[in-house]
Amino acid sequence: MMKLNSALIVLLSMNLFGTAQSLKQEEQVLSIVPIDMRRVEELALLLPEKPRGFGMPIDNRQIWDSMHASGDFMHLINSADDFLDEPYPQLTDEIYLSFFNSNDSERSKNLIVKRRNILSTWVLAECLTDDGKYLGAIKHAILDIIALKSWNFPAEDRQKTNFHGTQYTINLSPAAYAHELAQTMYLLGDRLDNTLRKKLLKSLYIRVFDPALQAVETNNANKAFVSLTNTGNHNAVTLSGVTGAALCVINSPIERAKFVAMAERYILNSFQGYLDDGYCTEGISYFNYGFNHIILLRENILQATGNSLDIFSNNEKIKKIALFATHMEIANGVFPAIGDCSPYPKPNVNIVEYLNKSLGISNASGEAATIKLIPPLTNLMYFFPNNMLVTTIVAGERPNIGVRSFFEIGGILNVRSGDKESKHLAGCIKGGNNAEKHNHNDLGSFSVVKGDELLMGDPGLPIYTSKQFSPHRYTIKTNASYGHPVPLIDNRQQSAGIDARARIIRKHFTDTLDILEMDISSAYDVPSVNYIIRKFAYKRQPEVCLEVVDSVSFSKPVSYETALITRGTWKQVSETCIEIRKGEEKVTVDIDVPGGRYTVQEETITESQLPYKRIAIKIDKPFSSGSVKLSFSDRENFVAIF
Repeated sequence: MMKLNSALIVLLSMNLFGTAQSLKQEEQVLSIVPIDMRRVEELALLLPEKPRGFGMPIDNRQIWDSMHASGDFMHLINSADDFLDEPYPQLTDEIYLSFFNSNDSERSKNLIVKRRNILSTWVLAECLTDDGKYLGAIKHAILDIIALKSWNFPAEDRQKTNFHGTQYTINLSPAAYAHELAQTMYLLGDRLDNTLRKKLLKSLYIRVFDPALQAVETNNANKAFVSLTNTGNHNAVTLSGVTGAALCVINSPIERAKFVAMAERYILNSFQGYLDDGYCTEGISYFNYGFNHIILLRENILQATGNSLDIFSNNEKIKKIALFATHMEIANGVFPAIGDCSPYPKPNVNIVEYLNKSLGISNASGEAATIKLIPPLTNLMYFFPNNMLVTTIVAGERPNIGVRSFFEIGGILNVRSGDKESKHLAGCIKGGNNAEKHNHNDLGSFSVVKGDELLMGDPGLPIYTSKQFSPHRYTIKTNASYGHPVPLIDNRQQSAGIDARARIIRKHFTDTLDILEMDISSAYDVPSVNYIIRKFAYKRQPEVCLEVVDSVSFSKPVSYETALITRGTWKQVSETCIEIRKGEEKVTVDIDVPGGRYTVQEETITESQLPYKRIAIKIDKPFSSGSVKLSFSDRENFVAIF
């Protein structure tokens, strides 16, 4: 025992690099400093005399009439007409406060987004048709939004300072309001009367522009713009919205330049949130959300400065980030739902295409982006000239993405058979730590794909409630380790926090066999734990299989339980084997436990919009040491690896 632990200590001390670097990156966040007016003066010289946004104003009829005549946008005009048939939905105090009164996070948020999208649909339809049909509804919606007590989602206004008008703060929703309303002013021009334009501009200053400038000048004393020093998607989303709005409607180039200077500095914090291997700990869904806004910000600034200022410049990490989505594919277009990802997430092909083309990367997605003009108004970026080098890279045959993708710092390994048309098993293996952004307590979690079906693995996010981002986050089973294919030790789940981290103690990659071994002991606050080593082995030849082996040691016998997570169907086909099916695919799971006796128990968890099953494998008797092995295969010529 002492020799094994000593060896482990040596190995672990050699494999703290990933966590150490992650912590170091957090320490490098750029703090808030007063705006450098010399830089502002330099930037002001690059900006046009008049503000501009995405797309072209409605008066440029040659472009808009051509778009309308194409017939490609009738879906949008039809939607705009449908919205005219109903009253503009009201955001009442009762709906806003439902977040506080009934633990309902989604009702108000969904309504706020819907209202913005309705307005944007009318604006786009008016630009296409220019017949005044939608102007009355647009003006009514703008006045309604100006009159709102708060532009925030209720979850962003937990102290109700926006609702009560005592302090306006900039979060995701106000930034989105600002950009959409500013784009509306830019696109419609004098189709909006001067009185309404003045009211709207005044509201933008009160709600967004003034709080942003004050936050920078006062070191954010009133916490009005906290995402400036955030390293997650909030930073990019808010900076993009605020900067884009300023570039759309502020007349003074010097004043516009202040917002560009802010964006130029603080967007670096967003890049800091990606690990140096390009991994996004927020997962595919939030990568889509966050990096889309980085692209919007980049394009806004490039276009406003005549391509003189590029926030991608001199950033060695960008190309690695650009390949994140491609390398997160497990196989056959299936991606893992790690953390707060939507179930069955996929990368936004528009983002992938933009990054590939603008950075000169081969079109690794293999798909041509199919862009449909829908809200928000910022989607106009994709319909007008931008900085994608469209003549350099074209969509082609889907490439072979290789037998593995390994994010060494992030602790993520995707393993594949290597045949791009393969129906063989493939898998995603997760290490990392339990303090990642949008984190679930999931050290040692894994997903199994066969063909184009996710047969088993991470369930993705639960339905958001007010508990989701509160001290009660991990009372939600889907956020806790309970909702993941990881052990319960002595009836205890994994702990949250940076101290719970997977230490990679062995990696061995060959053409025929990949092994990744990690110590996840630190995730379990169980005094009797000596060690919990989880080993993943993926064999490609002569047949494909994935084995997950837990080698454990405790100072006294404890109960042990592991789990399989699936949205498929399952049955126990023998004393030692379970079969999981989904669609036309199936996988068998051979189970080998100390003592040879275990009990299988199913629980349906309904916290997600797509309920899933937790299949608990409970070893009948407590034990103090041994190995628990799960072997995944299609059982044709199956031979265990270990």
